[in-house]
Amino acid sequence: MLDFSYLDILKSPYYTSKFILPLWALQVFSVYLKLKMEDSEMATPEDTMLDSKKPLKFQKSTISCIQECETSDAERLCIFDIGYKLEYSDEYDVAGTFTKKKPELWFYIMTEICPSDNLLLNLFVCHRNVGFFSIGISKSSKLKTEPKHEDYVFLHDDLIWKSFKSSKPDQCHFIKTFNFYKTDLEGVFNNKALIIPIKLQVTPTFGLNITIVEKVQAKHNIGNIIKQQQTDFTLESASHKKFPTHKIMLCTHSPILRDLIKSSSTDSMFFDIKDEIIELFLEYIYSGNIQDINKYDSEVLLELAEKFKLNNLYPLIETTIRKKVCIENALDIAKLSQKYQLKEVEKSVFKFFKENPEVLETDAWKNLNDIVLTKKLFEHIYFDK
Repeated sequence: MLDFSYLDILKSPYYTSKFILPLWALQVFSVYLKLKMEDSEMATPEDTMLDSKKPLKFQKSTISCIQECETSDAERLCIFDIGYKLEYSDEYDVAGTFTKKKPELWFYIMTEICPSDNLLLNLFVCHRNVGFFSIGISKSSKLKTEPKHEDYVFLHDDLIWKSFKSSKPDQCHFIKTFNFYKTDLEGVFNNKALIIPIKLQVTPTFGLNITIVEKVQAKHNIGNIIKQQQTDFTLESASHKKFPTHKIMLCTHSPILRDLIKSSSTDSMFFDIKDEIIELFLEYIYSGNIQDINKYDSEVLLELAEKFKLNNLYPLIETTIRKKVCIENALDIAKLSQKYQLKEVEKSVFKFFKENPEVLETDAWKNLNDIVLTKKLFEHIYFDK
C-alpha cells in the first residue's frame, strides 16, 4: 500500500521521471518521499490545520517546556505559572529551541519585586553555539486576553528586533524587561500562562550598520535617570566614591554582578577601579550606549566589557576600533583583536595590512615578537585571496 497517492508522487518536487513508473517503483518512491518530507520537515496543509487546533502549549510554533520547537518555527514563548514566578523573585528556566535536532537557544527569566508594587520580568537567552542571531520580541508590557484561550494571557504582537553576538558556546544575553503590577497577580495572571510573541533568526555572519550605531549614540543624562527613582544598591570605586544605582539593573546586564549580589547580604560593593570606569559602566547599563565613545581608550572599554561580561557592548566597541585603524596603530589593533577575540576587527585590520604594506616598515612591526600573530598576518597577506 502506498503512503502517498499516485497524484501526490507525480506532483512531488523530488519526482523527475518523464515515464510512468510500475507499482513496485512507486512503492519504493513513496517510502523515499516520506523520508524526504520527514528530513526537510515539510508540513502539509492538513498538518498545519491539525496543529492549529491543538492547545497553544502543544503547537509546533510554541516554545514551551512540554514540547520541542524548531527555531525557524517559533512564534510565541509560553511561560507557565507566571503569577507564582512574579510573586516569588528568582531565576526560572522557560524552554528552548533546536535546529536539525541540535539545541540552539534556551530562554530563562529573572523576576524582581520593586518599589511601588512593580513586578519586573527580565528575559534572557542562552545561545548554545558561536555566531549571530536576532530576536523579534513584543515591544510592550501591555496585556490582553483572548476568549478562545482562557488559560493564557498575551502580550501584544508588535515586535522590536534585537541582534546578538555569541563569541563562545552557551553565552547568555539579556533580551528585554517587562513591567507588570501586583494587581495583575490576582487578576489577569491568576492560574494562567503568559504568551510572549517572538520571532527568531539565526545567521552565521553579522554586519553592524555603522549609520544605525551613530544614530543610537544620542546624549543621555544618567545622573538624572538615577535621581528620578529610589535606588537600592551602591557601587564604591577605588577612591571610595559611592555611586547609587539599582540592583535589578546591575543583575540584568552583568552576570558577574548578578552572582556576586546573590551571594552577598550587603547593599553595597567595592571595586578597585577608577571613578570614570564606574561612570561609564552605569552610563552603559542605563542607556545602552556610551556617549562620545570615540574619545575613550578602546582597551579600557574592552576591559570594562570583559570585567562585567557586558556582551552587548562589544559590537559598539568593535565599530569604534575599526574606524580608528591607521598606519601607526594597525599592529596594536591587530594585537587587541587577538587578545579579546574580536573577529570583525581582525578581518578589518588584516585587510588594512594587505592594502597598506607600508605597515610592515613601522617600528612596531620590526619589534613584533608575537609568533602566532605574525603567522596569521603573513597567511592573510600572502595566501588569502
